[in-house]
Amino acid sequence: MSYRVRVSDEAEADLAALVDFIAVNDNVTDALRVEARILAALTKLESAPRIGRIVPELQRQGVSQYREIVESPWRIMFRVVKREVRVVAIIDGRRDVYSTLHERLRR
Repeated sequence: MSYRVRVSDEAEADLAALVDFIAVNDNVTDALRVEARILAALTKLESAPRIGRIVPELQRQGVSQYREIVESPWRIMFRVVKREVRVVAIIDGRRDVYSTLHERLRR
């Protein structure tokens, strides 16, 4: 059974920003490796959309429909709706995740 993975504009911007940051501050090779890791994780969601855990910061607030998989230190957050996986964010887990998510979910 296959699910369609849809990456939001915000999540696409997250990925582009992190790849750019790594390319500028480290090197292009590492940036491309990170991008490949994250894209591979997204591909896994096509066949296993319930992998990962409920986002703890949201669960504490009573919100349990968002899940995440971790490609350390990045957290890929998504929601499963019928036969679709909607990726809402790709966030550096070393940052204040709650504030970032709260802002996005209010839009």
